[in-house]
Amino acid sequence: MNWPTKKFKEIYLVGANHAVQWNRSLSATIDYMQYLETQIKKFNIGLVAEEFSEEALRKNKVGHTTSDEVSKKLLLKNSFLCDPDEKTREKIGYPTQTQLRQRFGIKSAIEGTREYKARKEHEGTFWPVREGYWLDQIKNFSQRMIFVCGSEHIKSFSSLLKQQGYTVSILDKKFGLL
Repeated sequence: MNWPTKKFKEIYLVGANHAVQWNRSLSATIDYMQYLETQIKKFNIGLVAEEFSEEALRKNKVGHTTSDEVSKKLLLKNSFLCDPDEKTREKIGYPTQTQLRQRFGIKSAIEGTREYKARKEHEGTFWPVREGYWLDQIKNFSQRMIFVCGSEHIKSFSSLLKQQGYTVSILDKKFGLL
């Protein structure tokens, strides 16, 4: 993939457990939303983009993410979901969690199990495809942004962004690591 690097682009990465992006009943979610609001103001952020999709909103039975809620409160013009849905995953060659479990005979999706660890390790081999998709989604935005993604993506996505000429800052706080 060939991404343009002509415009100055600055991205702040926030690592999160995805539950804080939609589950408003967690105490970590309130902390996350307050932190996000503070960082948006501090760094004069124009866009919040995140590893989440419309499909994930429907599956979790929510109308919008907590990041979107904060963005709207602060009157940001943009809040952007960047993760591929299942149809797009198939097109770009990124298997769903269900497909990964089926492919390797893994029955459990429960964190902490051996099967979960095996699935996550194999899934990591596809991260360049997924993270490249995120980059394709944000490449045309020129304003300073926060990108929220799973904490395990921080290192690899940061590296990809830097390779493409982005200025990247990793915000050190991580949320909802249950």
